[in-house]
Amino acid sequence: SVALHQAPTDNFNMATSELSFVVSAPASQQRYNLSAILETSTVESSLQSLFHGCIKRVLIPSSKPQEDLLETMKILFSSSSPDTHRYLDQYFIFVANQVNHLRVVHLLKVVSNLVAMGTLQPRLVCEAVLRYLDLSKEMVWRESLKFIKEIIGGVDYKGCRDLTKQLLQKFDQLPLVVPEHQIPALLQGQELLAYILNRNSALMPAYFAHDEIQRQYPDKNHTPHWVCKEVIGKLKGGMVTTAEMVSGIVLPYLRPVLGVSTTYMPVNAWRLDSSKQCCYTLKGLLPYKESLLKPQDDLIYYIVIQPNSKDVIGSILNLARQTSQPSQFVEEAIARLGVVAMELSEHNLEAQRLFEVWNQMANILIFYSYLNLAPFGSVLERLREKLYQLHYRKGRGYLMWTILQYTTSTSTSATAAKASQQPSNSWVQKEFLPMMSVFDLLYQDKEPLPVPDTSKPSCVYDVSMASLWISYTKKAEAEKVTLPRSTPCLLRKQIEWIEKLNEEIPTASLAMKDYTLPLLLNIYNSNEKLLNVLLESTVGSPTSSPYPTTPLACTTLNVLVMHAKVRLMDKFKNHLIKITELPKQPEPQPLVHALLESYGRLLVWLGTRNLQSQLIPLVFKTQSWHVLHALLELIAYRAAVHLQLQFSLKFQMLQQFQTVAGVNVIPNQLFVSVETAVLRIIKGLNTPEFLIQLAKQCVTDPKLGTDPKLLLSADSEELNKVFVLIVAQTVHISNMDTSSWLDLFMKAVQTATPHAWSESAQQFFPQPFHQHCFFPLPADHRTILINKVDEELRRYKSKNNDAELIQVFNETDSSAFFYCVLWRLLLDTGSIPNICLKIVLLGVPKKQGAQVRKLVDYVVYTNTSNTQLNNVAIKFNELVWKYNFICLDRLVLCMVLRRYDGQDAQVCFAILRHLLLVPQEFSQRVSFFVREVPPNYWEVPSWDQKHAVYLRQYPETFHPSTAGIPNPPKVSTLPMYFGNVCLRFLPVLDLVVQRLLELSDNNSNNNNIQFLEQLLDRYGHLYKFHEHPMTYLYTTMHYYEINLSEKPHLKKKLTFTVIGSQQKGVEWYFTSELCKHLRTPRDGPLWKPTTPYYIKVIEKLVEGLQPFNVCVPTCNWHFGEFSGPLLFVLYTTCVEVLSLPVSAKMASQQLLEALYSKATSLSDKGSDTILTWINAMGLLYTSLPKSFQTQLMEELVSTIRALLPPGGQSTDHTLHIVTGPRGRVGCLLSMLHAFWHHSNINPLLELQGWLHTTVRPLVQNEMQLLFVCHLVGPVLNRLNTERPKALLEVVLELYHMLQAVDTLQGGQMQCSDTICDFLYHIKYMHIGDQIREEVEKVVSSLQLPLKLRLRFLVPQLDRQQPMPAAAVTGGGVAQGMTVPPISDTMEM
Repeated sequence: SVALHQAPTDNFNMATSELSFVVSAPASQQRYNLSAILETSTVESSLQSLFHGCIKRVLIPSSKPQEDLLETMKILFSSSSPDTHRYLDQYFIFVANQVNHLRVVHLLKVVSNLVAMGTLQPRLVCEAVLRYLDLSKEMVWRESLKFIKEIIGGVDYKGCRDLTKQLLQKFDQLPLVVPEHQIPALLQGQELLAYILNRNSALMPAYFAHDEIQRQYPDKNHTPHWVCKEVIGKLKGGMVTTAEMVSGIVLPYLRPVLGVSTTYMPVNAWRLDSSKQCCYTLKGLLPYKESLLKPQDDLIYYIVIQPNSKDVIGSILNLARQTSQPSQFVEEAIARLGVVAMELSEHNLEAQRLFEVWNQMANILIFYSYLNLAPFGSVLERLREKLYQLHYRKGRGYLMWTILQYTTSTSTSATAAKASQQPSNSWVQKEFLPMMSVFDLLYQDKEPLPVPDTSKPSCVYDVSMASLWISYTKKAEAEKVTLPRSTPCLLRKQIEWIEKLNEEIPTASLAMKDYTLPLLLNIYNSNEKLLNVLLESTVGSPTSSPYPTTPLACTTLNVLVMHAKVRLMDKFKNHLIKITELPKQPEPQPLVHALLESYGRLLVWLGTRNLQSQLIPLVFKTQSWHVLHALLELIAYRAAVHLQLQFSLKFQMLQQFQTVAGVNVIPNQLFVSVETAVLRIIKGLNTPEFLIQLAKQCVTDPKLGTDPKLLLSADSEELNKVFVLIVAQTVHISNMDTSSWLDLFMKAVQTATPHAWSESAQQFFPQPFHQHCFFPLPADHRTILINKVDEELRRYKSKNNDAELIQVFNETDSSAFFYCVLWRLLLDTGSIPNICLKIVLLGVPKKQGAQVRKLVDYVVYTNTSNTQLNNVAIKFNELVWKYNFICLDRLVLCMVLRRYDGQDAQVCFAILRHLLLVPQEFSQRVSFFVREVPPNYWEVPSWDQKHAVYLRQYPETFHPSTAGIPNPPKVSTLPMYFGNVCLRFLPVLDLVVQRLLELSDNNSNNNNIQFLEQLLDRYGHLYKFHEHPMTYLYTTMHYYEINLSEKPHLKKKLTFTVIGSQQKGVEWYFTSELCKHLRTPRDGPLWKPTTPYYIKVIEKLVEGLQPFNVCVPTCNWHFGEFSGPLLFVLYTTCVEVLSLPVSAKMASQQLLEALYSKATSLSDKGSDTILTWINAMGLLYTSLPKSFQTQLMEELVSTIRALLPPGGQSTDHTLHIVTGPRGRVGCLLSMLHAFWHHSNINPLLELQGWLHTTVRPLVQNEMQLLFVCHLVGPVLNRLNTERPKALLEVVLELYHMLQAVDTLQGGQMQCSDTICDFLYHIKYMHIGDQIREEVEKVVSSLQLPLKLRLRFLVPQLDRQQPMPAAAVTGGGVAQGMTVPPISDTMEM
């Protein structure tokens, strides 16, 4: 055997002597010389070659040529590092071409020793080996893969990732069908891949490996070679849990309700990735569920069909504000809505419900088509495709009426300007032909369409297709375009009938009897004769007597297309402008009520932009006070309370009215109307969108703090206090962050009217408000006020000249104390002198607020005995009703909002109690008004007549009587159209109720509670006229939940008074069980709701959240409290839960038990149904007070405490917790995710503190830790987007919990792989190295198994702490290991 190796020795020595030349030779010579060295060192003798297959190979000590080759390669690779890659390529090309097994082993052994010595980097070696692998050379393939497995332990984790990619690419190049003899070689490759991907090998994070595999095989069209599938599938299977951990399971089933969910936020959790077909934005390449990766068509549809969805869609799809790029998803949603509307039309539903559906369809189609987000023609083409296989025909008239809405609206100037950029006949291809394709599908009648009955509103829908044809024909004639279709035979009869009607325009008296005029206006909306007839039907003509008393019916307005409404409203506006231009008269003629009522209904439909920008400024400029007063009443009692105005318009309206109120020359009655309108607008601002707009106003308007009159009242402390209260209540309910704007807003308020709040009011304010609620008063302010009044009284008595008195008390600072002087005169003499009445008449209305505040303070400070309070109330009553100095609603508003606590508060409300409950003047008015006047004015044609009867019975005066006053100033009473003291008192009554709730304590016999119940008994029927009863009740019970939680009888009283007074009754809003409870007498048994009841409540909410569910009551939403049924159902459910005679803790527990019970019952039907319940519960808890949410977190703590280690007797297996919402644990987990997703960011900001103080001490085993990871995983992406700092704090808590669990379990964790994958995901997708030092400390202290898996989180730890060889399953060399000595044996 020795002799066999003797022959090549001399050749090798000769080649080695030339090494210096080899290193310095040119590139071509280097390649030749290295090959020569390798060839010489491994040459076989002639005998070896001859007997190659017959030699018995044995291991003998290494010969000198092998050692010399090792030294030669060491010198070569050490001295030519820039060319290492080239030499390695030459080396392994040489190896790849060998057929002698001994030679291959010999060559690979040399490189292995070079790697062990550190001469070569293992990564470069492995890459070179893989580059020249060839399955056809099976022996080299097998030995090379074994060699890679031996040295890959020295490759860093990033290098292992690249090697994995290279190995997979090598496998992808192999054929799927291989000869049988090559299968062992393939399995050798499978073994290497399995070793690399084995988590116990700890060569790289499994997260890294999976990421690379996903990039290599991103979809079903790219699959790995069959030999790799099992290994890759095992790794992917382990990542499924991590994917669910970071995404949750409920996200695809969540549906927002606009105005409640976080959709109103500029950056919200609902945002989709429009670059990836509108799927959810998910970080990383984890194996997320298909429901998360597919386009979210259902979500977009759910949002599009809700009112005012444009901004939300723009935010979710991340569209630029002025974008004009069409969205196929919006097109699909509108087409889908059309199919739903057609389907509902097949079921013969009531007319109002069908109208609401089709009207919503028309509004959405017009709006999104105008914005070019959903081009009209594209929507119709999609709709036709969907209807092709369906046999829906009953709704075709509604559909064509919807299309008519769009086609007539395109004649507006804005749309015409937009269309002018395109060829004049482009509408033929983009509108007309798609419309005709829908016509051909739906109208396949064999007989001409009949002429409809014009006495029914359905006639407009029946001729809508004929109306469309006439409209397009007119448009083609105007643009000299030839339509590509002739008049369909089906339509000729109706077209001839319509043209004949247009020639015989009916008179105004006939126009009100049928729907001929709306039918014609939909087609000929530019015909002035038609518009004049409709105008005359409401305002009359110079020859008509008496004036018409019937406004335009809602059914008439319903069938009018949008453009016809616009033209008609312009007609009404121009008529009002003409009235202002008439010569002024001492007693102007009252406006026609039908005109104002009709104009108000059009404002509800179309908005107040033109009214604010054109009509009000003109009327104010001309000082047409009677017209301005009528418009103020119209806004206060009609338009503003029903119209879903943009908040920017509401702010502009407030600014306009503040300007009017600041003028000295306006009559007192007009000033009262201004303040009433402002108060009602402010009371309607309690929505989260209002806070967003207010924040923009505060941040972007630098004048807000220096010139508060831009938005706030410069004189009325009460109005500004109501503004602050509404902001505080909205912040409390929405839990919104106020850090960026609240200081600016409160500074502006204090600049306008410095004031303070009572302690009882401050205790309910959100924490950020507290520092702004205190305005210090002098310690002796009571004495100062009393002395000042005495001084002014002496001054009054010292003046004998009326002119001096008028000058002193109207033009100096003494005017603020004049009402106090009047009070003293009234108490001392029992009457008020005429000169005082004249001073009041000459006074400036805007100063009255300060005078009343001084008066109320003086009365409260000087009356501490209960025996005097009745007399005080009587005198106040005289000031209101006998002398007409003060309106009752203004006086009560002032008293309620004063900063009284303790004894002062008791005195104030004792006076109020006597004032409101003892005298009969006001209660008689209320009784008569409630009895005679209906609340649904839009449905009662004779509402104005009934209101006029009330005003004749109880006329109202806003100034003292001038009888007996010499040379009295000229005063007059403006006509009243919609308002009166009862309606003006209603928003004040709201504040009185809330203030009494502030002052109530846990004593059921508290005087304030008794007063509240008596007040509700006396004036509760007024709530039938409340514009937002459910919203008010929800706000009150939410904001004052702490004081109401232990008062079941008071909750029942409040709910039944507010909702029971509504025309539809409590049954229209609540379940039968709650209605029965509300009607139970006070002394009856207390109802205890059971789990079946709570299931019924949630089920009602779930059904109501389904779009266009026929189980939900319907109404005319234009004149309703809510913009649609979704908000209605959610608010009514919240109020029902808050009205229950149980505590928040008990109600929350029962709600969760109901959810668990339903989840159990649905366990055999899949999880989709229960996930819709979880969505509803998330919405419900988002809208309920924090006490409900606190109980939810307590339930979560109990769940964490009960979780046992995987080996223990747990009620839920690990996978059950992770994957299914059907068990209690999984159901609760999904419920939390739904709640957080619907909420704004503030609840998530509390997460870190809760984890640190409550959860961290509880987590003692890996099951608990796993649950916490599942809990916080789905919120990481949102925290990273909105609050990155909070994310870092939450992640640190996870590391500390991991450290504690690892210590307690001694490093023995069964689910460590999942937790490690989760932590790697957090690092690489969210936080990077931002908390590297803290993570390094935690990872360094972990037990060995976890430390090995997590060592890649900290590169320093990976380099400084080598991995023990025992930790690597299957051998291998880890980076930094001690490598065994070079083998002294060789194979022969």
